[in-house]
Amino acid sequence: MSDSFDIFLDDDNELRFGVTVEGAEASKFSCRMILESPGVSFAFNGRSLENNEIEVIVPKLKNMLSEGTYNTKLEVIIDDKIFVPLEIPANLKKSVKIQAESIVRNVKSKPTVSVTVINSKKEEAPVAPSLVQEKPQVTENKNTAVDDGPKVPKTKKIKKQTNKIIESKMKKIVAGDEKETRDFMNWLFK
Repeated sequence: MSDSFDIFLDDDNELRFGVTVEGAEASKFSCRMILESPGVSFAFNGRSLENNEIEVIVPKLKNMLSEGTYNTKLEVIIDDKIFVPLEIPANLKKSVKIQAESIVRNVKSKPTVSVTVINSKKEEAPVAPSLVQEKPQVTENKNTAVDDGPKVPKTKKIKKQTNKIIESKMKKIVAGDEKETRDFMNWLFK
């Protein structure tokens, strides 16, 4: 016989024991299994089956006991006498354990902006930008760089006006304003 057996806390358990009683009035007896825990003991009545077997049903105990090893004993009751033919430890455990933890990662998009100012005969300075939105990448505490594109020497007034317009528009675009993005693209390529 094994040194211990398992009882699952979150399921009903069917236990069977082989019991043989010899003696004058051996035909009438009852059995029960006692599960001992600190502070309280549980008794589960047994039912006689064929072939000298006793069946004990242990219900779900998940809200009454915690996982661990508990002492059990099988009691056979004949008339007013209690016999204890079996004492064995029981391992109480959950049939399934599920453990979860959260993992948080920041997903950042790296917008790359390249702006080139081209001389024109118009009073407005036409700008040929290239807006590239890269696929989102999973990053953990990485700094992103913005490419300003090639430096082309132009007049200070045109540069200032262009930078001011682009800066204002880009703030709205980066904030996710779809209408502003469409308007900006139309303005750039008119």
